[in-house]
Amino acid sequence: MPFDLVSALTGFLLGTATGAAGRYLADRSTDQRRRRESQAQALNQLASIRARASELLAEIEADLRKSPHLRELILLPNERMQYTHAQDRVVIYEESQPKARSQLTLLEGIGYIEQVSNGDFPLYRLRESFATALTDLS
Repeated sequence: MPFDLVSALTGFLLGTATGAAGRYLADRSTDQRRRRESQAQALNQLASIRARASELLAEIEADLRKSPHLRELILLPNERMQYTHAQDRVVIYEESQPKARSQLTLLEGIGYIEQVSNGDFPLYRLRESFATALTDLS
């Protein structure tokens, strides 16, 4: 009788451990797949946005390639506007990018950027995921 009890307990414990390990590995695999799908979806979305705001994104990307640490963007009316700040920023001029304001609103709506100050010269913060995806896409 004790042998049967020990065998039953051993079988139960091994079955439980096998089930738990299987569940863990399945969840881990699912998480990895979801992460890959999410990244692919984000890149597809960025490619779609690039079609609607190619000049703006190209300018932001060029500035990020020159200075990879940049994470803020300011919108100024034209290049005659004097702008100095202790912190480097991507500077976009509406005169050369007439659709920039609406394109930035589009990027903000998607969650790629966040407006941190209002007024005549709006200041935006680039999300890290956006900056990375933008430079990785090309």
